[in-house]
Amino acid sequence: MAADESPDRTLAAAAHTQAGAFLRAQALAAGFTRGQIAARLASGLWVAVHPGVYCAGTTKRRRETLAVAARLHCGPRAWFSHLTAARLHGIETVGSPDVWLTVPHAHRPVSRPGLVV
Repeated sequence: MAADESPDRTLAAAAHTQAGAFLRAQALAAGFTRGQIAARLASGLWVAVHPGVYCAGTTKRRRETLAVAARLHCGPRAWFSHLTAARLHGIETVGSPDVWLTVPHAHRPVSRPGLVV
C-alpha cells in the first residue's frame, strides 16, 4: 500500500474491479485488522455474501456483483458458465437465476443457495 493510501481506498480500488465484492484476504492485505473486519461486519458496514467474501452494506446486489462474489468464493480458477456466462455477455436468458460456475475438480467448492458448482 502506498503511503498516501488508506486501507479503505486500497480496498475500494480492488472492489471496484470486482463489481463491489472483495475477499477477506484482500481486506487484510489492504491493511485492515481482523478486529476491524469483524467490527465492520457486525455494524453492517460490510456484509458477507459468501464465507470470506464481502461487499459494502450499500452495494446493490446486482447480478454481476453476486456472480463475481460467487467466483471469488470458488477460487481463482473458477469460471462463469452456462446461464451466468450468457447473462454477463448481455444475452437474455430464461431459467434459473442461480450463479453457475465451472471449477477444477480438485478445488471442490460446495454449492450454496443461489450458487451451482
